[in-house]
Amino acid sequence: MPSKCKVSPALHCPVRDCSCSSCKNKRKTSHRTRDALRSLRGGGARGAIPMKKIPTNIIKQRGNQIRFPSKSSTGTPKRGIRNEYTILPKSTLKVPRHGTYRCRLNTNDKAVIMELTSYKTLFDNIDANGPQKLLDLGGHIGCISIEAALRRCNVVALEPFPSNIAAFKIHMELNNVTKKIKLLEGAVVGPQCSDTTVPLAINAGINMGTHSVLDIRGRHKIQVDAFNVTRILSKYKPYYVKIDIEGTEYDVLPSIWECRSVQTIFAELHYGHANLRPKLNKILRSKPSFWKTVRKPQITPKGRATIVMWTRKPS
Repeated sequence: MPSKCKVSPALHCPVRDCSCSSCKNKRKTSHRTRDALRSLRGGGARGAIPMKKIPTNIIKQRGNQIRFPSKSSTGTPKRGIRNEYTILPKSTLKVPRHGTYRCRLNTNDKAVIMELTSYKTLFDNIDANGPQKLLDLGGHIGCISIEAALRRCNVVALEPFPSNIAAFKIHMELNNVTKKIKLLEGAVVGPQCSDTTVPLAINAGINMGTHSVLDIRGRHKIQVDAFNVTRILSKYKPYYVKIDIEGTEYDVLPSIWECRSVQTIFAELHYGHANLRPKLNKILRSKPSFWKTVRKPQITPKGRATIVMWTRKPS
């Protein structure tokens, strides 16, 4: 019978030789056992397995006691338990938000929630133009989709990584917006791509939002479903489009610009990799004249991404 782990009391360690710092079993485990432990707990380079949901009553009992350890259960920095949650009360984060969210351990989910301040321009635009359909490309854990749904928008969101999808669904249930959001489990690709699946390069660190369809050297890859951007636009006809897809935005932006139903685009343009900066410069030069720049991009020599917002000019 596996011993009960003190780091994760709600779950039992999946292996006998648990290497958790608080467990009694401190015998050294092989790298295969460590990888299996990390995989079963969700997240990590090799762990593309959906997280197990902790019962709500346990979260309420232990919500204030769950801590964010600097090391994982295997002793490896930036990796570890990613299937436990703690609810963040609205008083703990001075961020204008309508929703309630949970953070996974050993991730940067808290920083993602704090980034809601960067989307104030988008939310102001939604408040001004009223509730319309929003297309969320790169949904992550669902913060933007849920904030829009709580503003009475109908949302179509795409997210490829299984661990993020599990967190997204939990947040939908937590905020009672399941009927307002349609979640497509896959990655968006350009109009020229006809593949039904694409490889997704997984970031092994704490940032669970930087997984990319781009071929990034040294990253483990998993196969995920692919959704052609042209078909998505023609089927759902969104009014607002939010884009954060880690470098693939340069393949889909021309199609979104030409879609007549789209009136507002809020995009995060990535240029951290050397081959992305020329794409950034090209896409900014090729912006059609009928789009007005509401929020200008801030490009720095050592930056990795910038936010831009466009609205369609009245015809």
